[in-house]
Amino acid sequence: MLTQRKIVTYEKKLSEQEKIDRNAASFTLEGVLVDRFGRARILFLLTLFLMVSFAHILGNQEAKKKTDFLILKSEANVVLLVQYDNVFVMQSYDPKSKALVGPIKVTKFGDGKEIEITPSNVGPLIPLKVAN
Repeated sequence: MLTQRKIVTYEKKLSEQEKIDRNAASFTLEGVLVDRFGRARILFLLTLFLMVSFAHILGNQEAKKKTDFLILKSEANVVLLVQYDNVFVMQSYDPKSKALVGPIKVTKFGDGKEIEITPSNVGPLIPLKVAN
């Protein structure tokens, strides 16, 4: 505002400064995104990204802490990872290295099919992509 010596009144100086600020803001990344998509959409996407990232971090921490798993009696060294109603997600593991190995098996049980599982403390398991 100090450089605008030709403008006489204070109100004019303020309005000219606001024009300059708006013009400068339109060249920033935030200004371009807000102009193109709107502030509400940008805030929604940012909030959605933060919530998904937070859930991902919490899920990873929970998986690293989990030590108790259900073990299949019918198959040696097969652990139940997740159960969705009557659909079981299972994977083999190596008891020595505590690493998950082999393919993931998705099996639907029920309608006469039975499965025997026992709870066991096998320790935190290492995912296949991280195991040596």
